[in-house]
Amino acid sequence: MRDKKSLRAEYKAVRDSIDTAVRNNQDAIIFQKFFELKEYKRANTIFVYVSFGSEVETKRIIEKIISDGKCAVIPKCDKKNHTMHTFKIDCLGQLKKGAYGIEEPCEGCAEVFKEQIDLAVVPGLCFDLKGNRLGYGGGYYDRFLADFKGFTVGLSYNECIVDIVPTDEYDCRLDLIISADGV
Repeated sequence: MRDKKSLRAEYKAVRDSIDTAVRNNQDAIIFQKFFELKEYKRANTIFVYVSFGSEVETKRIIEKIISDGKCAVIPKCDKKNHTMHTFKIDCLGQLKKGAYGIEEPCEGCAEVFKEQIDLAVVPGLCFDLKGNRLGYGGGYYDRFLADFKGFTVGLSYNECIVDIVPTDEYDCRLDLIISADGV
């Protein structure tokens, strides 16, 4: 089995190479499938990463969560402790560049605790259909998900669904992977 480091480089390149029109088409399908989930419809508090680079677009998802009257919760990385805290935002204007150049909640946003979150949308470079994900290697999400009790979803382009993602004891499996071709 291939090592995670080489897979990260490979799937970052794969994702970066997806044509913009293809990416936009898949984003629209993923968007629609996400909002059709019964877990979304039941959820009140939803944790969502803010897309960065060539990740599946989440800003439209965040806007719809807010317009649906639900609580949109965004992560903020604590680089010193390698942990994440989560904060409610009421609009995209409450985001600013933060750790690793990724947008995160600005000062003054209310912290929301993990126990209050019903549904978490988690990023990854590639996923398998068993719910395994290959993250960026910092361990932030696996530490966050280790004792998370809500439902977890990964969003992926078709090109980043693989047969097997190598895992270790610290990797947390997601409940569902959504791509344009599958749920």
